[in-house]
Amino acid sequence: MLKAKTCRFFLQIATQSLLISFLSADVDECAEALDSCSMDAICQNTLKSYKCICKSGYKGDGKHCEDIDECASEYNGGCVHECINIPGNYRCTCYDGFRLAHDGHNCLDVDECAEGNGGCQQICVNMMGSYECRCRDGFLLSDNQHTCIQRPKDVPTCMDKNHGCAHICRETPKGSIACECRPGFQLTKNSRDCKLTCNYGNGGCQHICEEMDHGPRCSCHMKFALHSDGKTCVGEFSLHHTTPPGQLLQLQSRHLTVFTMCVCVCQSQLFCAPL
Repeated sequence: MLKAKTCRFFLQIATQSLLISFLSADVDECAEALDSCSMDAICQNTLKSYKCICKSGYKGDGKHCEDIDECASEYNGGCVHECINIPGNYRCTCYDGFRLAHDGHNCLDVDECAEGNGGCQQICVNMMGSYECRCRDGFLLSDNQHTCIQRPKDVPTCMDKNHGCAHICRETPKGSIACECRPGFQLTKNSRDCKLTCNYGNGGCQHICEEMDHGPRCSCHMKFALHSDGKTCVGEFSLHHTTPPGQLLQLQSRHLTVFTMCVCVCQSQLFCAPL
């Protein structure tokens, strides 16, 4: 009897253990592909359940994830030049003449002259993001912008006093000269003289400036007339007031220039009556 009781007790414990193990068994939805996570999310198994977490570079609740456009931020993704958005990430690129630094964000200038002299026959000058070929004295840069040709002796240079430019003389790569104007001036049709434009200081006009072939033409608003200097405007006033007794008002001109003062000479008092 004692042996049978021991056996029954053992079977009972074993049955309860199996029942507890069966009831507490967890199903891994992630491993069994029973989850409803987005393809751009990571499935993380939990006790009796699971949770979805969007991958880096995506946003959402895990079941619905959308790409984050890092380039759309005001920081341009941290890129110095161009930012290109790609699914779940982004990458930086550089303009021509630059190369991407090791940090993947900054751009460094490419020294084209460091390799093969930049293809220049004589002198290579590196610039930020570019380069240019130059020639030694007595040579001109050819049309291909790389080789040099002998300068003809009869070609004028800016060193000659009779180059003809009114303001600035420049020597072109082809060996000729080109005239330029100072700021506010425009080159005329003869490509040598310079004329003032309305874009700079309103062409010197006090009121209205109009572009003409010979240069700016000034005019005035209503109730104003153009001064003899062709630039300033004067207001036309009539003497409607009488001079008070005991005063002699000597008006120098009936045209009062704007921003100037009317000079009066009084006989008896230290002030003059207003007009």
